Amino acid sequence: MSGPSPIMDPTILPLASDFHKGSGRAVIFVVAALLGSLSTGLAQQNNTVRSPVGAEDVVGTLVGGALFLTPHVFDIHDHPPACAPCDPSRVSWFDRWAVATPRAAWSDASTVMAGGLVLATWWDLAHQGRTGISGIAASVQTASLAVGATEVLKALIARKRPVLYTAQAIAAARDLDNQRSLPSGHTTGAFAIATSYWLETGRLGRRDWKAWAAMAAAAGVGVLRVAGAEHFPSDVMAGAAVGVASSVLVYKFRF
Repeated sequence: MSGPSPIMDPTILPLASDFHKGSGRAVIFVVAALLGSLSTGLAQQNNTVRSPVGAEDVVGTLVGGALFLTPHVFDIHDHPPACAPCDPSRVSWFDRWAVATPRAAWSDASTVMAGGLVLATWWDLAHQGRTGISGIAASVQTASLAVGATEVLKALIARKRPVLYTAQAIAAARDLDNQRSLPSGHTTGAFAIATSYWLETGRLGRRDWKAWAAMAAAAGVGVLRVAGAEHFPSDVMAGAAVGVASSVLVYKFRF
């Protein structure tokens, strides 16, 4: 008789629970800090000059934060995967070539590139005066909504990351985030920021090579997520679509 599946190891569940508790606290801290910053800007509004940070920015960011927390609060698909390792033949031909063990250097590079994109675009907008600050507020709102929506989609779809189709699957199954592959959160955030910057520079009539560079950097983040074996190509494409759509919707209703 075959022994019990290693995925049913009872030590997995406490570890998974600890992961989500720590993640939840970190998310709450980040969202609280972000909302505090936006609220401060809103509080500085007076009767003669409209604040560059409006109520819609605070509300949009709050909604995005609530969406991000929803899967953790309601424990959506909050359990170990059904297989470890899983059968790679069940992955579509479009994505199967990306099955590999994680490559930390490429994954870290994607995070650094995403952070650099945020800093570069916001730094440039900050030098445009009050109009630029308004653009940063729109960018924050867009990123919050995009990443929040992505977190919900990740939990509902519960797609396994590439590592769960490899020999490292048993150890990787301890991290519930490895069941939240689609869409790519890094790519969503990068395209939300880049597209918001693209739209803002166009609105200000100063779109130049920097706007193109921002979009290229967002695409680079997606490429690095695949190179790092953190996501499948279709995860990255879905993330880019969510990021772009969120930016377009925010700008359509905000300006």
